[in-house]
Amino acid sequence: MTLLTTSNLGIGAANFNAGANSVALTAAGVSGALNTGTLTAGALNLNLTNGAIASTLNTSVTSITGVSAGPLTIQEASGLQIGAAGLSVTSGNLSINAVGLIDLNTLNGNLTTSGANAMTLNGAGVDGTGQTITTGALTLAGAGTFTVSGSFSSVTTAGALAGGNVAVTNTSGGLLTANNFNAGVQQLTISSNGGLSTLGTLGAGSLAVTGSGGAFTINTNATTIAAQTSGGVLTFTTAGAVTVGTVNGVAGLNAGANNLVLNSAGGAVLSQGGGANTISATGLALTGSLAANLNNAGNNVGTIASSATGSLLYADVDTLTVGTVQ
Repeated sequence: MTLLTTSNLGIGAANFNAGANSVALTAAGVSGALNTGTLTAGALNLNLTNGAIASTLNTSVTSITGVSAGPLTIQEASGLQIGAAGLSVTSGNLSINAVGLIDLNTLNGNLTTSGANAMTLNGAGVDGTGQTITTGALTLAGAGTFTVSGSFSSVTTAGALAGGNVAVTNTSGGLLTANNFNAGVQQLTISSNGGLSTLGTLGAGSLAVTGSGGAFTINTNATTIAAQTSGGVLTFTTAGAVTVGTVNGVAGLNAGANNLVLNSAGGAVLSQGGGANTISATGLALTGSLAANLNNAGNNVGTIASSATGSLLYADVDTLTVGTVQ
């Protein structure tokens, strides 16, 4: 079924119901005072051509694809699959609000906004396994398991996520977490090809950080931390009791050929698991008001330095120099 107009379109209060049939909708945009109804269909393909119109669609569809020249908001009554052709906005922001799961994986669909424009994904989780999200700034919201991967310069949450683990992978350039990224008490895994900086706090029950290509500067309230990074200094600032452990298959803290800085802004007690939960770095610096019990005999750093105000117990596998670590 095809809906075609060169004008702005509104879905009236009486709704538009195509059942399980596919609908191709071409219009300048979808907006206006009369745009209060719901479009029901199986697969929906959009071609919205006027970049000056901010479109809002109330939908009850199985899947969606298409292109919007202007800002686009989708209000979906259930879960939403992104079709293989993907969904993109060429000028403006994209916001998808779904009662159910936002699913890029099943139909192999990607989501795209151009340039520095933003994207908000709010639903009962996001399954982006194997698919690409491209946007300037990504915001996640809702309750469920969130797995997102792609190219975005910043990522944040609108409130605390709940209900499942969170995995964020940035494949291009450095990543900034803004405005207190909050995974609640869930497991959070962040991977970045280009380093990581945090504005505010990374909130999680446990946190794993992986990546390369830059410095990783992390402020977190997680109670278990793990990291495998290269390309720059790895810095953790924590508050409260925290354990160097294993999170999502990442064991211990490994900064490669770079320095590792462990800092406390709130009197943290830093402890360490046994086995593979070792610390590996060129140099290790302990700063702030922490007390550290890092007694895993597999630890391997070349130089250690501390200005921490608490007690320090440290074990190392071989020769250790007390010196200066920056």
